[in-house]
Amino acid sequence: MDDCKQIVSDAQVEAVHANANFGDRPKREVVNIGVVQAALGYSMGYTMQQIITEHGLAKKTGGNYPKLTVKGFKYLHALMGNRVSEVISYIAEETPNDQ
Repeated sequence: MDDCKQIVSDAQVEAVHANANFGDRPKREVVNIGVVQAALGYSMGYTMQQIITEHGLAKKTGGNYPKLTVKGFKYLHALMGNRVSEVISYIAEETPNDQ
């Protein structure tokens, strides 16, 4: 299984994020969340869409629902492996209870 940093290096994460501000959330975590949200068909903000698209992990489909590319699926597999339930839990932690 490929390591996430082999697919998208830390230098690439720094370059693509530029001055994007996600508070105290680490930049790599923003990429991770974007990939998981795209895999599950979740809506995301424009900046997160741009970040995962510029990394080649997703492609725009119109609207707020980018689709993962082959590279994006490789990244997801490196991130989560075959642990689908953990992927769902990972997203559930980021989603407010009232949604």
